[in-house]
Amino acid sequence: MSDLGAGDSKNADLLTGVNNLLGELLAKDPATAQSLLTLVGVEESALLGIRTSGSITVESGNDYAGGLIGRGDGTVIAASDSAHVNELSFWKQAKIDAPAERTNAVTGLQSVSTTGSYAGGIAGKLSTASIGGLVNQTVGLGEYLPFEVSSLTVSGTDDGLTVSAGGDYAGSGIGFAMGGNIGRTTTAYGDAAVPDSAVVAVTGVKSVTAANRAGGFIGVSGPGDLLSAGGVDLLGLGLIKLEGLLSMAAGVKIAIDGATVSGVATGMEIAATGAHAEGESTQYMAGGFVAQSNSTQATDAHVTNLASVTADGVTGNAGGFVGVSVTGGLADVLPKDDDGALQAIVSLGGKQGLITAIGYMVPKYTNADVAFVNGGSVTANMAGGFAGDLQSGKVDDTAAFGGTGWAVTNLDAVDVGTYAGGFAGRARSGALAASDGGISILGGLGDLDLEVDDLVSVAGAYVPVIAGAGVHSANPGLKVTASRLDDTDAQSGSAGGYIGYGSGVQVSDSDVTQLRYTTVKEPNDLEGTDGSSYFDGTSTYAVTAKRYAGGYIGRMDIGSAASVGGGLKVLKDIKLTKIASVLNVVVSTIEHSDVTGDASGYAVIASDTAEENTSLGNATPTPGSAANPIGDAGGFAGRITGGHIQDSSAHNFAYIIGQITAGGYAGGIEPGDVASVLGDQGTVQTLLNGLLTTNGAIASLMQDFVPTIRNSSTDAVPCGAAVRAQAASDGTAMRGMAGGYVGHNQGGHIWGSNNAPWKSENDASNHYSGP
Repeated sequence: MSDLGAGDSKNADLLTGVNNLLGELLAKDPATAQSLLTLVGVEESALLGIRTSGSITVESGNDYAGGLIGRGDGTVIAASDSAHVNELSFWKQAKIDAPAERTNAVTGLQSVSTTGSYAGGIAGKLSTASIGGLVNQTVGLGEYLPFEVSSLTVSGTDDGLTVSAGGDYAGSGIGFAMGGNIGRTTTAYGDAAVPDSAVVAVTGVKSVTAANRAGGFIGVSGPGDLLSAGGVDLLGLGLIKLEGLLSMAAGVKIAIDGATVSGVATGMEIAATGAHAEGESTQYMAGGFVAQSNSTQATDAHVTNLASVTADGVTGNAGGFVGVSVTGGLADVLPKDDDGALQAIVSLGGKQGLITAIGYMVPKYTNADVAFVNGGSVTANMAGGFAGDLQSGKVDDTAAFGGTGWAVTNLDAVDVGTYAGGFAGRARSGALAASDGGISILGGLGDLDLEVDDLVSVAGAYVPVIAGAGVHSANPGLKVTASRLDDTDAQSGSAGGYIGYGSGVQVSDSDVTQLRYTTVKEPNDLEGTDGSSYFDGTSTYAVTAKRYAGGYIGRMDIGSAASVGGGLKVLKDIKLTKIASVLNVVVSTIEHSDVTGDASGYAVIASDTAEENTSLGNATPTPGSAANPIGDAGGFAGRITGGHIQDSSAHNFAYIIGQITAGGYAGGIEPGDVASVLGDQGTVQTLLNGLLTTNGAIASLMQDFVPTIRNSSTDAVPCGAAVRAQAASDGTAMRGMAGGYVGHNQGGHIWGSNNAPWKSENDASNHYSGP
């Protein structure tokens, strides 16, 4: 254990005993005060230039086990170079000779295990030192102490490293990481260049397992809660302003630059082994790099030789890189407002500190990727080659940031329950609607004098933005399956070569290649009524789903950000044109992104007729039952509701099979629902009643709800393809709608050779000038 020594009781620790002396020293002699802080255990513990080797096994009969340390708060693991050594008091005061400069290495680590929680090849748990625990009643020590891990290699034995936690939180690097810097994000070098040796690597990993939150590198990564009870006490003294306090948000996130985890030659296996029990709502998470990412900012982060990532088939989330990615809510860095503390913070510093703090909480993955061994797979209820549930975050693997344009390589299969995608099972602005974060928290803070631009800034932080993050699969190609419906989730049963379900997601320059060629048994009469061979199990498909299936995306939705409406209500004198600027942020867009199948073609199916019909009397039969078949299938998208697509095509499809709709490009396209974006009917009415209208504003606003497909094509294999929607219409629903491009168009716009303005890709005449 490597802690700072602050006691659990404010009245019992040594720091409290020297409170008055420390207060005077902080004002008159800061250098001497620092020595006193070191004496009582406030200065961080440091492990510099540590080397261990052998066949190393670490076990804990309870919690906390690590290849170097079990648990540390504000701990520094770094090279024994002058930048780090000279920060320690002995060497700062020139008392002893400096040690030789060298990096850290743990060689021959065989296993790390706990019967409880927190197991890691480096550390079981690392976190920021608590401000409240450090300063107690003393004001003036306003500096957080994040942990640091840099200049470190951990290598497993020839048989591979195994890390396991009987409880939660396991990683080949860190089981639980909260508030710190990893790799080249170290701040020790100041303005000087950070050496390349500052990177962190864990190699030769065989497996990482935990009941929940198992990650190839980190189990859980996220911000610490600096504003604990002790921290809030400081506010009562009126000496800390909002700007200073929330600037600490920059230090509570996990910042990574230069971290790699590599599996053994046969591949690394990551598993969250916990199982769903009836009536339980626990979400199980596993990821090739990190299982649960709360505001992680990772650059130059890589996973190689990954064999499999698995989590529970009912409530599990698994991703080749990240299981679940979430933007930390404001509540993660602010205290609960039970005693009015939050309102007091706002009165001290105003709105800008709050808005700025959100930027630090957004997950960012830059030049981050995962490479699978042959046969690599991801399996869970919600799963993707990169992310299981991408609730928010920025992913950029473009060459401009050192990326290759491919976030996922050599993935063989994604086999899940409700949401499956080659990149993400589900990508949505989910955290935007959280009751304790995002926009909704702004509505309870009184008169902040919010402007629309403020709201756009907040909303943008919670929208997934993906660039240059393609999915590349070698022979035999990628196969994606979503085989389950959730009775409580109307979007469940969605699968796509890239994204299963996308809501309020923006994707650019992210191709999928290649979807697998599979064997499909054609009916004797391609145009006859008997299509049973498509559905009876004798045919297999590259993309399979019960509700929505698409070569690229199963369901593309305008956005689930109903709390945008709640945020708009805190504004004054709203203009329709301004509402449109907010909606532009949450509308789904896909641009310059193709899906390509095997040279022999790819097949897509969306179909479910096997659900039990639990409806009584004349009620509408249960969706997915024989009396109410479901399934929308498309070569690119199963169904598009709102949203815009530019220069994104589908190549080499062979079979597109659905029940309700089927289309060579999209099964069905339709406008988005106003209420689903702005909130319930009451919210919509309130907004409309208070609007300041301008000429043409209504038309401009509605454009965001009408889907458009621009300069995008679909093409079949040279020998021809089949598109079929099998189910028959009845008095309650239209079904059996199939088309070469779209099966059913309910008001969408399809434009070829279109030069209407598009984002920033326009010429001097404001005409689209892109491909």
